[in-house]
Amino acid sequence: MNQTLMQRARYVQIFANLSKQFWAEAVNTACYMVNKSTLTAIDLKNPHEVWPEKAYDYFGFRIFRCHVYAHVNDGKLDPREMKCIFLGYATGVKGYRLWSTEEGSTPKFIMSINVTFDESAMGNQVEDDISQAGNKD
Repeated sequence: MNQTLMQRARYVQIFANLSKQFWAEAVNTACYMVNKSTLTAIDLKNPHEVWPEKAYDYFGFRIFRCHVYAHVNDGKLDPREMKCIFLGYATGVKGYRLWSTEEGSTPKFIMSINVTFDESAMGNQVEDDISQAGNKD
């Protein structure tokens, strides 16, 4: 299982063009995907389909490193959303792990459930945002 997780994490990290500082996020996302995927031991079903005997909804999967707008309420005159990059799923709580890429703020991890995904904004712009965020640390 360790080899499987590391191979998937390596693929996710290379596909997302991330620096090595985000390796833990790639492994956590790979683990989440393995736990939600189908298994040959149970007739190509995932554990969520077998135990509660209901179909699993795969709409929760999101594209790793896509643009995300986290909704915030910092003040009456402050912006209501913060531009971030999706880096995986939060553990122990409902929500997503995000990397803040807002201009003028220090890069940081954010966990939020109230987000809007922009999976159409893929490509060079996201890669530039990630490389700039990785260079600030």
